[in-house]
Formats: sequence, structure tokens, C-alpha cells
Amino acid sequence: MVLSDMAGAVHRADANIRGLLEFSANKKRDVKDENLNEIIEQSLHSVANELKTAHVKLIREIAPGLPLLKLDSRTMKHVFMNLFAYSIRAMPKGGSLRVRTHLREVKENLVVQGRVSSYLKRGDTAIIVEVEDTAPLATDTDASPSPKGKDPALGLTVLKKIVELYGGIVDFATDDKGNKYTLTFKANPG
Repeated sequence: MVLSDMAGAVHRADANIRGLLEFSANKKRDVKDENLNEIIEQSLHSVANELKTAHVKLIREIAPGLPLLKLDSRTMKHVFMNLFAYSIRAMPKGGSLRVRTHLREVKENLVVQGRVSSYLKRGDTAIIVEVEDTAPLATDTDASPSPKGKDPALGLTVLKKIVELYGGIVDFATDDKGNKYTLTFKANPG
């Protein structure tokens, strides 16, 4: 059991390092039309053992029929695996992880962390991914999340940069109930 856990940890660390190396090349890898829901499901499957071990209840609210997005599925899988693993590790005494996808028409120009998005404007259709956990969170002065002294394997800053590379926006909010990460992508026209 211990060797199996260690092997899994080594595999995850290797995947994280490969993901960071891909990002550091600052280029899009194998970009093509991809199903974001499938990428999310694959990522959830990859952290299933961590969910079970940590006694974290998974709540899936996956909207069927979302438009395809132009992105590299492997890179985005790393993003979601790291985000999910980060949330799970921040709940060592258990909790819940809610993953929701849906479409939304942008009603007004999108403002994220005080900046108006030039990418998503009123009238655009957006694909929204919401990841909510019930983890307590302490934030430092620059609003980067750092739960109880633990750094995520892939920091929120790096996650944001990767998502932005594929035209998305990441927003983060926390309150006494937990943390919420919202990833917003412009739906491909046509």
C-alpha cells in the first residue's frame, strides 16, 4: 500500500513537472477543438483516489453539449488535476468538492479582479467552469491562495497564465464557506 501510494505521488509529481515545462515553453502545444467536459472528467478520474482517501465528496454538475474549445487537452488536464488536487489537499478532514460547467451569455463586459476583460464582451457566449471546495483558506497580501501553509503543486499564478494562454480567465473568491475558482472561456463562434 505504501509503495503504491509513493508510486502514485511520483507519477503526479512527474506530470506536474512536465506540465510546468510545457508552460515554460510559452507556446500552445497540440491545439485543436476539444470537449472541456471530457477533459474535466479525465482530470477527476486522475484524482479519484485522493478524493476517496481524503473523504471528500464530489458533486458533479456537468452541462451536456457544451461547444468545443480550441486548446491543448493535455495541458488543460494538468491545470484541472492540479486545481482539484489543491482543493482536496486543503481539506484534510474531509469536505466537498463541487465541479460545475455551464454556458452563460455575457450580459455586461466582464470584470475580473478589477480589470475589464478585452476578450469577453457583452453578448458573447461563455463556457464557465466553477470549482468550489469547503476548505478553509488563508490569503496573503497579494490575494494568492495559500491554504494553511501549503503551496499548491501548480500555483494559482501559473494556472492563470496557462488558462490565459488559451483565451480563458480565472477568478478566485473565498469566504467562510470555502473557496471558489471560476474559469471562463469564450465559446468558439459557429
